[in-house]
Amino acid sequence: SIASVTDVLKEGRCALASALAAYKYMIMYGQVESINQVANAYLHITFSEWCWVFMDGIWSISMAFSLPLAHAAKKLSTKRPTASLLGLHTMISACGVLVINF
Repeated sequence: SIASVTDVLKEGRCALASALAAYKYMIMYGQVESINQVANAYLHITFSEWCWVFMDGIWSISMAFSLPLAHAAKKLSTKRPTASLLGLHTMISACGVLVINF
């Protein structure tokens, strides 16, 4: 029936939006870690091993386990999520972190 087509579209859009959110999170996480390393080198300090375990382990794993909990919207929106990893929206949000931090 037609109702099942809209359900498939909603689930597909949810999966696409979740995958792109995970991609942007990991890109921004890498940028923040790089900025953190530069700041640590400049200030001649270092984090303890447990700080790195927390940052690399807990944050990444919590993101990996929380994103699949996203559900599809009740109503199908007229706007589609971006479908490109190198699209304008994705690149602005990824490069915006660098602009903000430098």
